[in-house]
Amino acid sequence: MILVEFTLDHPILREALRSAPETRLVWEQSHRLDDGGQHVVVWAEGADVDAFEDALDGDPSVTEFDCAAETGQRRLYQIVLSAESTSMSVYPALVEEASIIEHLSASSEGWQFRVAFPGRDSLDEFRDFCEEHDLRYEVSRIYEQPGGPDDDHRTFGLTEKQRHLLEMATRQGYFDVPRRIGLEELAAEADISHQAASELLRRAQATLNRRALGFEDSDEDASA
Repeated sequence: MILVEFTLDHPILREALRSAPETRLVWEQSHRLDDGGQHVVVWAEGADVDAFEDALDGDPSVTEFDCAAETGQRRLYQIVLSAESTSMSVYPALVEEASIIEHLSASSEGWQFRVAFPGRDSLDEFRDFCEEHDLRYEVSRIYEQPGGPDDDHRTFGLTEKQRHLLEMATRQGYFDVPRRIGLEELAAEADISHQAASELLRRAQATLNRRALGFEDSDEDASA
């Protein structure tokens, strides 16, 4: 597997996001509609979600939308995209190549992806699709991930506890600048001590760093 992290400048929801620069979207799911459009489900979060919702009415990539849930400054939207914007969507292209979207979010600066490609050929196909549709993207990180029955690319060598806490920390903004959640709050939510949370995150990050940089794994990986 080849893991690639990149930012894509795409017209889908571009105007709505630029009207609300403090809003961040977190993708949940997508599927194609019979009329050629696309149905997407995203979480919108930030201080100006109202501005984002107001701008959805005038966004040319949107045909209809609905706020399905709301909690604090987060709202879950079901959005139907136009057939024209769907024709340029990279989602079907990734699915056709059996690629896995590990993470997908968006802001006024573009769509941020982390994708696991099966191999170089599928990555080349994706690049060709972007060039064909004049979609600009900027790669921030690319590395190969060993695969096999004993090395699932979705575990990255992490223990279950490490992966669970790392996923929680990432989703809730522990690694954001500025941070949206502190280590004490994170530890409380995970029902573990501050020291245990710190150690789990440190070991998880060390494991990911060694994998990304191609270092040999050490016995420390499996000790937490």
